[in-house]
Amino acid sequence: MFTVDSIKRKLQRIRLPVPDYKFSWNNWVPKKVSIVAWRAEKNRLPTMDVLARRSIYCISDLCAFCGEVEESCEHTFVSCPFVRSLWQVIGQWCKVQAIYAFSFWDLLGLHDSINGSKNKRKAFRSIPLTTIWCVWRRRNDVVFNRALVSLAKALKKQRP
Repeated sequence: MFTVDSIKRKLQRIRLPVPDYKFSWNNWVPKKVSIVAWRAEKNRLPTMDVLARRSIYCISDLCAFCGEVEESCEHTFVSCPFVRSLWQVIGQWCKVQAIYAFSFWDLLGLHDSINGSKNKRKAFRSIPLTTIWCVWRRRNDVVFNRALVSLAKALKKQRP
């Protein structure tokens, strides 16, 4: 017999994998920058896949940058070819090893791979957070203002 209680008990037994990463706030960046990264980490940004799950109609569910894959946080910030190129250039600017991320949590944990003092790692942590924010702003500009996808423009806005 079906009861709400029986479903609740079954759902409580399901163990989903939880990443080891816990979001830590960085007071070296504006709150709005940290909030976008935090929302992305929680999959709470209004990407096309999230909007579709909420039954919100969109003309296209494809990535605003590459137009090849359904837009999701993971794709927008990690696996999109446009953004992968951006991460490589940022790695060169920072004079660190090439940045290869396989998940969003890899991006948020990049500072752990940096040698140096605690302050140096904290400063480096602000770079992925700021980049995530810039990518999200650029994505919104492409979606809502029909701006052209341009790596040069994205880099110009990112670099101090």
